[in-house]
Amino acid sequence: MKICGIDEAGRGAVLGPMVIAGVLLDEKNLAKLQSIGVRDSKELERESREELFEKIVKICRFRVYMVDAWSIDYFRERDVNLNQIEVIFFSRILSEFVPDKAYIDSPSINMEKIKNLLEASLLNKCELIVETEADKKYPVVSAASIIAKVTRDWIIDSIREYIGCEIGSGYMGDPDTVKFIERVVEEKLLSIAPYYKIIRRTWEPVERLVEYSKYVRLDKFMNLG
Repeated sequence: MKICGIDEAGRGAVLGPMVIAGVLLDEKNLAKLQSIGVRDSKELERESREELFEKIVKICRFRVYMVDAWSIDYFRERDVNLNQIEVIFFSRILSEFVPDKAYIDSPSINMEKIKNLLEASLLNKCELIVETEADKKYPVVSAASIIAKVTRDWIIDSIREYIGCEIGSGYMGDPDTVKFIERVVEEKLLSIAPYYKIIRRTWEPVERLVEYSKYVRLDKFMNLG
């Protein structure tokens, strides 16, 4: 029996892509995943994740989709929300792998709705287990979580090197990320490449910063006299 696990990394980030990863293996190899110590990527240090990544890809087939900031903004401006975006790429992975059974980390507490959307999109019959925090319950989802997180880490490294300055982790809880985005907004770079490809303009914190910068500029103009 072919078993698939799917998870994402970067869903809540303001900078960088959302990475969706799937792994596929034969059921008899599940014990190998457990033996190498896979678990939720958020519980692991980066070095440990990368070590496990190298082991996972020797046990499983894997597939990765990277949904960049521009694409997320494009979808959201057309009323396609994050849950729906994830379902699109979950479906692609399932269609490519054609597993007998798939474990999926649900992006929503409405797990039945996500499951129904997936079932409606599949041409091949597949038993779906769609649960929140599946990355903590099922090693095959933990493996997908690690693939997704490591891939996103590498992409953030590449962005940092290309931009040539510190950008942080990509989350608004990171002062380096906030400082970088504030500078981009202040210097009116948000609509210019490569910034519009890496910063999610439709994210509320970014929209607030843009609005704030307008008021600041207006205030400076009014005080010129």
